[in-house]
Amino acid sequence: MASIQRVNNFIDGKFVPTESYLDSFNPSTEEVIAHIPDSSPEDANQAIEAARKAFPAWSRQTATKRAYYLNKIADLIQERLEDFARAESLDQGKPLSLARTLEIPRAVENFRFFAQAITQSRER
Repeated sequence: MASIQRVNNFIDGKFVPTESYLDSFNPSTEEVIAHIPDSSPEDANQAIEAARKAFPAWSRQTATKRAYYLNKIADLIQERLEDFARAESLDQGKPLSLARTLEIPRAVENFRFFAQAITQSRER
C-alpha cells in the first residue's frame, strides 16, 4: 500500500488545512488513497474573501496575460502528465492508459481552448 496523501484547500495562494477530512477510495480496490478536505462554511468564506480580494487585480489583466496563465497551467499539467494520470487512475478506478491518453490530455486541451477563447473575446 502506498502512502496516503493528505490534500489541503488552496486558498489565497497557500495550502490551508481544514478541521475535517474525508477518505477518498480507489473504487476498483476499495483502498483509501487520500484524505481530502471536508471543507467547512468557514473554509468556504475564507476562499470567497480571497477571491474577492484577488478579483480587482485579475480583472485588470489583459486578455493576452490571462491567456498566458491558462497556457502556463496547461504546460505544467503536460509536464506532470504521468503524475496526474496515475492519480486520476487511482481516484476513478480506471485504466492508467485511459487517463494517460485521454483524460489528462483533454484537461490540457481545455485550458488551451479557453486561453485561445479569451484572446478572441470582445471584452478584452
